[in-house]
Amino acid sequence: METPTPTDLLAKLPPVPVNVSEPFRHCQLGRAGKATTLSHLLATLDGPFVLAVTGGWGAGKTTFIDMWSASLAKDLPHPPLHFNAWKDEYHADPLIPILSTIETTASQYNK
Repeated sequence: METPTPTDLLAKLPPVPVNVSEPFRHCQLGRAGKATTLSHLLATLDGPFVLAVTGGWGAGKTTFIDMWSASLAKDLPHPPLHFNAWKDEYHADPLIPILSTIETTASQYNK
């Protein structure tokens, strides 16, 4: 077996599938309970709130947010706004992709 190169080690794995009816079905890290706890926290808040999901590269932050967002979309009467800043980091004006995400999300729920 060959020793992996740094490029091999940084290769991006394919995304974990997110089933809209069972968002945490393919979660191998047991994070459904954490999402439930955070969902209950959000339900009790009154006013603005900022939540940071932190972890090292490859820790599963994006996968967790994708799964949790799908879970919230299934359970809430209004859509969660899911904005991935890394996906749109090349824009000179960050307001453009944020507004685009708002428009896309709203159009999906206003059919």
